[in-house]
Amino acid sequence: GNLHNSSKANILVCGGTGVGKTRLIAAILQFLNLDPRVGKPEAKDISNYTVEGIPLVLYDTPGLEIDRKQQKKVTKDIIKFIKNKQKTKNENDMIHCIYFCINTESKRFQDGEIEFLKKIERDRNLRTIPVVIVLTQSFDDELKNAMIKTILNENLNIKAIIPVLAKEKVYIQPFGIDTLLEKTTELIPEMLQKTLFQIN
Repeated sequence: GNLHNSSKANILVCGGTGVGKTRLIAAILQFLNLDPRVGKPEAKDISNYTVEGIPLVLYDTPGLEIDRKQQKKVTKDIIKFIKNKQKTKNENDMIHCIYFCINTESKRFQDGEIEFLKKIERDRNLRTIPVVIVLTQSFDDELKNAMIKTILNENLNIKAIIPVLAKEKVYIQPFGIDTLLEKTTELIPEMLQKTLFQIN
């Protein structure tokens, strides 16, 4: 599957504060040899990165803060944003995939992160959106494997867990963006089939 000739792909990137969401977006655009344009504000604190002529939109969302009250508010805002997109019933406007970023180096899968993912899972209109966990800063294999195990233990409705390194680390070249995009081009048609089928 090639993003250049597929129908539109709208991808929402979310996760905790400081996990590397914006950096991941820049790395994806760079990988596709696209000019990482500055994101345009679209909704409250949510910006979209679009590239002329390429059917790809990446939404950058505010980080899920550690502070419980902030976290609840951000979660609510993001979920409302996704719901409004899905309500359009227009396949070009819908969110087709969610990249949920977790920093491998943090060694923790926070309650707020789990709660966010469960909210999406519980919502009839959102649960068809494939969720891919992106493990950012994955340069330590031991930590990476421990993190994957922790996430799998939660039995969440996740389509894939993909470790990436968006920016070069000493001796380690960036990796994982190609795998992430391949997986995404696999998941989106499935999602559209399910969702459009559900609507009719």
